[in-house]
Amino acid sequence: MVLAMMSSLDSVFNCLSTIFTYDIYQRFLNPSASQRRQIWVGRLVTFGAACCGFAWLPMIASSADGLYLTTQSAQTHMAPTLVAVFLVGLFWPRANGAGALAGMTVGFTAGIARFTATKLVLCKPEDVWSIACMNFNHMGLILLVLTGFTTVAVSLVTKAPEAKCLEPRIARASWVSRCMTFYRG
Repeated sequence: MVLAMMSSLDSVFNCLSTIFTYDIYQRFLNPSASQRRQIWVGRLVTFGAACCGFAWLPMIASSADGLYLTTQSAQTHMAPTLVAVFLVGLFWPRANGAGALAGMTVGFTAGIARFTATKLVLCKPEDVWSIACMNFNHMGLILLVLTGFTTVAVSLVTKAPEAKCLEPRIARASWVSRCMTFYRG
């Protein structure tokens, strides 16, 4: 069991450091960074992620719900945002990068705020309808709808994706270079 957890953490740390190094650091912060510099940035990101994991431990230890329910609660506050943006982008061609970014920002902010509120508020049985005290699965549905609505609304008031970006393709690097102009400014 411990080895499986270590393997999972290793994969998460590796993925996080690679994504940050290539997609953020090299692309936006320092495009001419040497390989040695990129490796050090990846190591620092891994260290930062490990520190966040250690900071998370007291919250899990102090929770009466235990490790499983605390982890499920945290994931339920994050996953609906990703699912909503993915589904809107998959089934609605008018969705764009601005809508996705706004939806993810609103969804993650609401999810983190609600998750934090659940740790700070003592709930009574009659408080079941308050945002801080409702079941985290119900909150997941609210976050899904809120994120989907935000993604659609912002996509409608911003520029539609160009037709060439909507052509059916199998994942190709040329699609990324032609269609991701929103993030380049």
